[in-house]
Amino acid sequence: MRCLAAQPPSDIAVTITSTDPGAISTSVSSRTFTSVNYAAEQFVTISAVVDSDWNFEQGAVNFTASGLTTRTTNVFVTEPAIIEPEVSAISVCEGSSASLGVRLRGNPIGPLTVQTTPNNAWCSVTPADRTYTSGTFSTLQYFTVTGNTAGGSSVTIASPTLGVNSQTVTVDVVPASAVQCGGPGSCGDGVCTFDEQNSCSCSLDCGSCSGVCGDGICTFEESCNCVCFPDCGSCFFC
Repeated sequence: MRCLAAQPPSDIAVTITSTDPGAISTSVSSRTFTSVNYAAEQFVTISAVVDSDWNFEQGAVNFTASGLTTRTTNVFVTEPAIIEPEVSAISVCEGSSASLGVRLRGNPIGPLTVQTTPNNAWCSVTPADRTYTSGTFSTLQYFTVTGNTAGGSSVTIASPTLGVNSQTVTVDVVPASAVQCGGPGSCGDGVCTFDEQNSCSCSLDCGSCSGVCGDGICTFEESCNCVCFPDCGSCFFC
């Protein structure tokens, strides 16, 4: 709080009030200036009140004194953890893409821009940013994460708004040759593997299933696990 511009003829008590005590508090409710200390600055600590929601808040602190013009300090309260990624980690195949959803936990009042930055060239993200408003903050908006090179990476999600913490999502870029990315041994690669045949899990590679109890074919698994007497008769424990 500033000092007085001139020596007062008598003590002046300045009342300090928050327009929204549920969001903004002050360390003291008044300061007094005298003919001795009028030229010295007196300080007031303005604090954000911890509440149960994630909404940004805005209000003001008024400084009033009898016979003097009221002075106002506008206050904008942010929420450090307002950014909420849909997941904390994702996997994406090399040369492919995956979606990453992000929303806000609370109302930012005005538009809030969220930016994404990969920590290395192993992956890339588009678009570079998304904007959330008081009407769209709780709706997931999606970024496309593309795996460029197999390896570990991450994406930092942040806002240029002061007081908002960044969030990090771990990205695992899986080699294109891996089974889960369509490499050898994956369903649809044209090769009927023992596991696919035995589990009847890939008609694309193996055609119609065998290995179903009652089909008249005693498979290795049925025999070893003693799970199908109609096909195998006696059991062999492997």
